[in-house]
Amino acid sequence: MSRSAQRQTPDLAEFRALGWLMLLAPMFFGGNRPFFWHAIALMTAMLCLAMFRKISRREVRHIDYAWQLQPALFGGIIVTGWIIATIIPGMPGGNALWAKASASLGTPLYGTISLYPAGTLEALVRLASYLGVYWLALHFSRQADRALVLLRWIGLSGAALSLYGIVNFSLGNRDLLFQARYGGFGDVTGTFVNRNHFATYAGLCALANAALAFIGFRKRWGDVAYLPSSFVRALSAFAGNPAAYFLASSICVMGLFQSHSRMGMVSFVIALLVAVSLMAAVGYFRADRRLAAVVIGLLFFYLYVSGLTTLDRFSGSEDTERWPLFQICLDAIARLPWTGHGYGTFAHTFEAYRTGDFAIGTNVTEAHNVYLELAFELGIPATILAVGAVAWLVCFCVFGAFRRKRERIFPVLAVSASVLVGLHSLADFSVQMPGIAVIYAALLGVGCAQAWSHRSGTAE
Repeated sequence: MSRSAQRQTPDLAEFRALGWLMLLAPMFFGGNRPFFWHAIALMTAMLCLAMFRKISRREVRHIDYAWQLQPALFGGIIVTGWIIATIIPGMPGGNALWAKASASLGTPLYGTISLYPAGTLEALVRLASYLGVYWLALHFSRQADRALVLLRWIGLSGAALSLYGIVNFSLGNRDLLFQARYGGFGDVTGTFVNRNHFATYAGLCALANAALAFIGFRKRWGDVAYLPSSFVRALSAFAGNPAAYFLASSICVMGLFQSHSRMGMVSFVIALLVAVSLMAAVGYFRADRRLAAVVIGLLFFYLYVSGLTTLDRFSGSEDTERWPLFQICLDAIARLPWTGHGYGTFAHTFEAYRTGDFAIGTNVTEAHNVYLELAFELGIPATILAVGAVAWLVCFCVFGAFRRKRERIFPVLAVSASVLVGLHSLADFSVQMPGIAVIYAALLGVGCAQAWSHRSGTAE
């Protein structure tokens, strides 16, 4: 790039750093190790501070945000403020266990609403990182070409990690990165420990690659309009980059199905169907409706080749402990429905509610249902605000897909990614993995950035 071009893009270094973050965040055990998620948080904080500094100095143009984003912003601010309030000593509504501990120790303790303030602070730092990634993606992706580049980082790196998982599985699956594997020997898990987590990640990357393939196909379709046969025209439009992205998406799908994650497979299939339905509704398939049929047909082909083992698992009786776990969570929520036990405290407070119906000796650190865990930790009102803020952004992307004249595929991608993550969160906690949360936050930011017109604050 020339020096003049560099002067015109003073935030190029930060944008590239965000791309590297998309690659590195899920690379090492999904970022779910203290060292790696600390690195993610530090890198995100540095990027946000650098961008704030350049915006304040007017080195980078500040974008005018659509007013429709404000309800989600206010909801996020209220939830974040509530989380901070729960770790302030002496706040009204403090947990009664602090008074009992004070009486037992004979020492005055200024209790907090959170039962484990250090854990709440740690979880808040992680949440702030995800919000930072969303804002960075929202800012950079106002330019469609940068949105494309960001999708390439996500999609191609996801294909590479999925290919690693498939090759590792074919070689015996004894190791995971640089250490001996202690679980998941019969499943493709990529660079993740848990098959369910990898399934969510591979699904997100498969959707990103499919979007890139579709964008390339549509562009080349217009370039080869002179060809007389629609079949030859389609083959010509598919050649090159669209075929490469389609191959990358196929690798992710094959890895997902061979992870043998039931909910991961179901969530991805539904997310893909939602994407195809939304694209048909906005008129993407008017030129050739056969393309939708080809996508659905290939999906079932992959399912036949790689997903039969996963289908067999539906008749099994695994994971029956989740229902008693859900019941325990509901009982705990009923005891503190307004305040919760403190954000990020589930692993430290669950033992107080364990019953004899639940397996003794198992180490429970997550509720296997993100919504129940949020209500357990934040209370019902804050959970409604938190989930509602994300849902509002998803609805904004749906609105943008119908109203925009161009770049509709980006909000469609954000909606399908949200369906995948939202459904899988009913039976697992994949989105709590830093590597997955970062990818989803970026995809949602890309979708929201392209859901309203450059010329105004409305979706056009």
